[in-house]
Amino acid sequence: MPASLIPTSPNSQLYKDAENRFWSDWKGPYTKPSVVNVFYINHQRQQVWNNYDAYSKKVGNEKYMYHGATRACNLGDDNYQVIACQLVNCDVCSILRASIDPLILDPLSKFGLGAYVAPNSSKSANPTRYLKNANPTQSPNLVLLRCAVALGNTYYTKKAMLVTKPPDGYDSAITKLNGGIVKYSESVVFKRDAVLPVEVIVLRFPGSPGIPANPYSNFTKRLKNISGGEFQTGINVPNPYVTLTKVKLCGQMETHHSLFVSV
Repeated sequence: MPASLIPTSPNSQLYKDAENRFWSDWKGPYTKPSVVNVFYINHQRQQVWNNYDAYSKKVGNEKYMYHGATRACNLGDDNYQVIACQLVNCDVCSILRASIDPLILDPLSKFGLGAYVAPNSSKSANPTRYLKNANPTQSPNLVLLRCAVALGNTYYTKKAMLVTKPPDGYDSAITKLNGGIVKYSESVVFKRDAVLPVEVIVLRFPGSPGIPANPYSNFTKRLKNISGGEFQTGINVPNPYVTLTKVKLCGQMETHHSLFVSV
């Protein structure tokens, strides 16, 4: 079963919660985009979920953070574009299938060879640094991932460190701000299993080309009837079947609502 997205209605609590978190995590005087759409990621029958679950239970210290990546397809442009593509230059879909590869080196990285995530949506949503569209002429949108991250024992640093693994006794590195070399904090994990993408937030910045289409399909409009209030395990919607499952994914931080397509 390929990695896929579950749409949400803009009137649903799922959508509003994701959008509110995005703006509450926005820091700094950066150009603000519009939130075009919000999706939750279907991890049913995906090994990436099992790998993350086992690793997070082992090391603990789970947080929600953001990761910006290059998209080469039209995933998320509307509620029919929900299946991860196989394009070799589409980092977003590669991450949806197998999480973030910590062995892909970014030449501008300052803290070693690892997967970089940030607590501030504004840092990861930087369209000149992280958030990119491989084919900007075919879509005006960019895609930001919100991820569950198992940090484990964290090493705090103010200095650059060109390493391939954390210092002995640590599982991740976090940049300290006071006197450090970055303006806004970021974290680095060194194992693929330490990150699980849970939300896709579709953004459009001012000046982007193209005329926006209405992304909300009839399927999404039907979802709002079951996603506007409190959630219960095992709520089913007939054809297509959708189950809303209440899962505490990140310790005491919040309860994450995972939506799984039943087949």
